[in-house]
Amino acid sequence: MIRNHKSIYITDRYYGSVELFRFLELNGCKYCIRGKTNFFKEEVAKIEKDGWIDITVNKQWQRRLKHEEVRDSFESNPRIRIRVVKYELKNSSKKDETHHIYFTNLSQAEFSHKEVAELYSDRWKIETHFKYYKSELEAERFNTTCPDVYKCKILARIIALNILGIIEAELNAELHNKRTQNHVDGFKTKFVTLKDLMYEGTLVKGGDI
Repeated sequence: MIRNHKSIYITDRYYGSVELFRFLELNGCKYCIRGKTNFFKEEVAKIEKDGWIDITVNKQWQRRLKHEEVRDSFESNPRIRIRVVKYELKNSSKKDETHHIYFTNLSQAEFSHKEVAELYSDRWKIETHFKYYKSELEAERFNTTCPDVYKCKILARIIALNILGIIEAELNAELHNKRTQNHVDGFKTKFVTLKDLMYEGTLVKGGDI
């Protein structure tokens, strides 16, 4: 599905591995993956903030790889180059983490140190919007057994979600600088409220937004 398409694979820390990295590279895909603290520990320790590490996948390691195409690739070229980004958190996390580690093959010319961290943060927005799609738009509730009607209803909800997402982003950009003493970070819209306004016809009327 991703071969020959311009794409960036973003995922949480439990999915990172050289097997996945090489598979994505073989398919022309970029990636940005949050790393575990013990992942390539010695090599990562040498990176202060943003740099590249070279990992050699030896024969023993290669035998543990499950994907045949990836295994063959490492047999012909056992080295893989990975960019490591260490991003300091403004506030420590619940687990007292002071920084996050990201593994990527995006170059510094494509994405800066800060932009890599911002890119990864979009993963949470995707998960949140998928929740909205399932819960608020009731994407899994249908009163039909006709495949064509089913498909139309799914597409209609995806279109509705995209419209709401565009409106939400534009409004948040407008509200960001409207800070008050009690709201120093500005304001944000509520997706549920936008959805209700849209469905009531208050937000979208007569084809105009």
